[in-house]
Amino acid sequence: MADQFPVLFENETIIVRRLDDISRVDDAFVQDLKWPAGRKGQIFAFDNPIPAESFLSPRFTYSKDFSFHLNFSARREWLKGEQPAVSGVRPAATPSLEKHGQLYIKIKRRIFSQLPWVKEDPEEDKRALAAFEGKVDAYKIGYWEKGGESAGIIAVRKWKDYMQQPVDWVSWVLVEESLSREDRASTHAYIGAWLKDNVPSRVECVIGSFNTRSHKFFMKLGFKPVALHVYKES
Repeated sequence: MADQFPVLFENETIIVRRLDDISRVDDAFVQDLKWPAGRKGQIFAFDNPIPAESFLSPRFTYSKDFSFHLNFSARREWLKGEQPAVSGVRPAATPSLEKHGQLYIKIKRRIFSQLPWVKEDPEEDKRALAAFEGKVDAYKIGYWEKGGESAGIIAVRKWKDYMQQPVDWVSWVLVEESLSREDRASTHAYIGAWLKDNVPSRVECVIGSFNTRSHKFFMKLGFKPVALHVYKES
């Protein structure tokens, strides 16, 4: 079925195709995909931004067998560098490696706790933390606190998009849920302003299809969904 859509790029692990309508992608579509040997990912790129009603109510099932991720993109001029509201949230120095690692694991657990088959695994967390510590110097970090406690953090690094073009890449972001609504809004605005100051051209991120809260977060910053990534997990 996917063969009817033009191939834009391919290598030994992924195939990128053009698809004009995300509603054509459902569980049956995915089950019918052909997976040449060694290919773990098929990416469907859209000429126009994906309508919100389509990706916030997806027609496919994120599972142990297939995962679906939305690729969000923003040019610097799209980013909304709003003035933070008056609050106790303030920019702070980059946290220590230990604190940074704690926040990284917190983000990871918050995201994947939404999947019923993913359970907390201290040993897997240790492996993830070791991998994180090995590459932490590659990231540019924005960090904010309130009263000496974490309010929010964002990490961006140089990467390549699905067409292998260089971009800035948001690897993770966290706004503390314990903050008041006003403080969360202020932290959100700080993150947007930080991105506008620190991204020279284009910035992207890839988010699990189930994580609609993060979809809305990035859209408020000015990002637009431009592609759907389908990965075969087994």
